[in-house]
Amino acid sequence: MDHLEVIVVALVLVFLIISLYREIFQPAITFLIAIITLAVFGILTGEEVLNGFANPQIASILLLLVFGNLLGKASILNVFFSKAFENTKTYNGFLSRLLPSVAGISAFINNTPVVALLIPYVYKWAQKNNVSISKLLIPLSFAAILGGTITLVGTSTNMLVNAFAIKNSDVAFSIFDFAWVGLPITLIGLIYVVVFGRKLLPERQTFSDKFQSSSREYLVEVSVPNNSSYVGKTIAESNLRQLNGLFVVEIIRQNEIITPIRPDNILLANDTLILAGNVAAITELMELNSDLALPKFSYLEGEPHFDVNELVVSAGSFLSNKTVKEADFRSRYNAALVAINRNGERLTGKLGDKQLKTGDALLVLAGSDFYSRGQRDFYTISKVKEVRPLDVKRSLLIFFGLLASVLLSALNILPLFKGLLVLLLLAFIFRILNLRQLRQLVDYNLLVIAALALALGQAIDSVGISEFAATQVINVTQPFGAVGALIGIYIIAFCFTELMTNIAAASLALPFALAIANKLGVSPEPFFLAVAYAASASFVTPLGYQTNLMVYGPGGYKFKDFFRMGFPLSILYFTLTIGILYWMYFRA
Repeated sequence: MDHLEVIVVALVLVFLIISLYREIFQPAITFLIAIITLAVFGILTGEEVLNGFANPQIASILLLLVFGNLLGKASILNVFFSKAFENTKTYNGFLSRLLPSVAGISAFINNTPVVALLIPYVYKWAQKNNVSISKLLIPLSFAAILGGTITLVGTSTNMLVNAFAIKNSDVAFSIFDFAWVGLPITLIGLIYVVVFGRKLLPERQTFSDKFQSSSREYLVEVSVPNNSSYVGKTIAESNLRQLNGLFVVEIIRQNEIITPIRPDNILLANDTLILAGNVAAITELMELNSDLALPKFSYLEGEPHFDVNELVVSAGSFLSNKTVKEADFRSRYNAALVAINRNGERLTGKLGDKQLKTGDALLVLAGSDFYSRGQRDFYTISKVKEVRPLDVKRSLLIFFGLLASVLLSALNILPLFKGLLVLLLLAFIFRILNLRQLRQLVDYNLLVIAALALALGQAIDSVGISEFAATQVINVTQPFGAVGALIGIYIIAFCFTELMTNIAAASLALPFALAIANKLGVSPEPFFLAVAYAASASFVTPLGYQTNLMVYGPGGYKFKDFFRMGFPLSILYFTLTIGILYWMYFRA
């Protein structure tokens, strides 16, 4: 064993964990840095680095996400959800219809577009029935997460686990191998959410008070031009305190921040003001107030018409930890940032100098091609301009084509990858999809992470780190035998997934799962499954799963809300998973 190689791989793993947790770089960039480092030190060959990009299971993940996103815009789902929720009056009755529908659909297509599509329906029902939206959005996200555990194609994590298993062992999962554990934990989990949701979830404000875009408070940056009538006047004299729905939070004068604001504060030319207010008030300010100017990054040039959109910065977004200027926001998205909401936190200083964070809500002036440019970096809360949905006939072709691909794979008639390729060909022939749209729908960050995760696993195994870690886990859990080791790898994967994205967590835990099974001389199958289920068990924080992050800001939630609702579910989920895996693989 080359000690230098061991040290390099160990340092790379430490870097991966810290960078993914602290969001020093985007996850894909973090993996690139790690794998390039391993290649430079000769631990991985060029062929080993690139093998994952030609892996059929990795390609299947991307194709499933493409078709899932297409179905997320399909008329057929709009029709289904419209019919499913009408005439439902009670909270438990609504959840009893909503959650199984979400879980069932999420078992077969990417749950992110499903949740995005359903949020408006949940809003509408909450408003109509005077139910706080905070009672509904976490259940929506949890149902989507649970549904993804039912099948191989339910989450990209399951597909990555299968890709790793095929590459490194004689295990290969079929479509419904995950259902033995996934179905029971989904059913029990949904019952828990319906029974305890009303009691454990917060009720901070009604829907109309909290979630209409006209009432959500944002911070907007404006300046006092030289020709403004406000120059030389006090706050009281300029009537700034009387602006409809707006109030002055700070005055920034060169490098000085003046706060709190008093009526006798005098305004000077080139002062920057930070105002707080709702969308309607900010829109009115942009249209009518000529005495205040928005900063350059808040203007759209060459766009006679634009839409006002409310967005949330997505997990893994290019914008994370970048300022508006560093990200070149206007050029990249053909959009202008007007205001920021950081989950109620009062930001200080110029907004253009603030690093944007995952989960920030943004008020944006969007140009005509904003959606195609920004769909990977944002979740949409509300938008004036609706994306034209896929018509019913074309959406039916995608729906039944996807269903046929899954069933043919389950029956061992046609591999899933080949079935998805046929469906892709049909989508091109019937002009449902073109190359430009395909490029926009492909998640390149996920491609890089998933492909390089396989190379990372090989590096961890080749230098003996996975074997060393496996020995330690087995020693600690020795009194409990193989089941104790199974619990150990589950806990490791679970801790990873609460610190980083679920697919990154799985990629780090899988080499250790394989090494533990080999040390014990048992099949690695239950250990792979334990990693898959643990990596999807992101109920305790909003950061480990995209759907949690999507509802975090719009729901007005705090971290403790996810913990309060999610911790008992995590214990229940863990107990059922280990119990069923024990019954399937280890009972005498």
